[in-house]
Amino acid sequence: SFTNGSWCVTTSPKVLEHGVNGIGADAIICCDGAASRVAHAFGCPCVAAGLGKDGKAIGVVANFVNARSKDERNLRQFSWARQFNAPLFNDIKTKYKADLENVVYYSSEATHYMIFTPTKQSLLETGCVRKADVPTLLGADNVDMAQLTDLAKNIACHFNIPPNFTPSQSVSIFDFSETKRHERAIVLAEDPECSEEHPPLVVCFCGDALLEPFWPEGLGIVRGFLSALDCVSSLQVWAQTKDSEAVGRHSDACYKILKSVAGQTREMTLKPAAEWRLDPATRYKGFK
Repeated sequence: SFTNGSWCVTTSPKVLEHGVNGIGADAIICCDGAASRVAHAFGCPCVAAGLGKDGKAIGVVANFVNARSKDERNLRQFSWARQFNAPLFNDIKTKYKADLENVVYYSSEATHYMIFTPTKQSLLETGCVRKADVPTLLGADNVDMAQLTDLAKNIACHFNIPPNFTPSQSVSIFDFSETKRHERAIVLAEDPECSEEHPPLVVCFCGDALLEPFWPEGLGIVRGFLSALDCVSSLQVWAQTKDSEAVGRHSDACYKILKSVAGQTREMTLKPAAEWRLDPATRYKGFK
């Protein structure tokens, strides 16, 4: 809110344990995910992207205990897509009726972490999903967790991963068919009382709050880092100029390239990571 010539941020619950629930601010950086409540509060609409159809892209995440046995220490991390290893995926489908598009395995000191992407039809055939013609395909009442748990165990055993789930996180399923993004990476919140002495509030978006990644492309981390750098770079322009048009042009130029960053375009859009600095010209090819 704009009160007594300055912007003040209030939160619920309070950020500060004592005193007034209000923090003076010149800018807000939104990093609260794809369903950004902050963006919604400022009336910033999202644009739908991705495949745009419920059930077209489904992921299953499973976490298993790493007991650090000799066999477990010998396991190697991997990331496979059907087009690069058809025999492996055909074998899994024959044994477990699981028609997968991707399967990824990572390990840590305490956990074996596995993600796989089954087709909607195979989830129905294995009984993990009960019905196809429901409003929410992966709603709690339409997912048979016992069947899903068995499927995750079977896939783990296929790769010699001990199927002992971690106590806190066992298996979960999510739909990433539709992704969201904002049309602009920065907006200026105006108030009738704003003036040169009391400028508008700068609201920036970064991470998934700006541009939700399509999971199989593995772009969440790199876009998150880049959008954070873009955000701070834009704030630097604003601090130096207080020129809304200048900061808008700067932010839009960064976002235009960021949206085009993908596995197949990396060499065309990004400079070597070792060269990255706050200046977008050190990160993006063709930045002007």
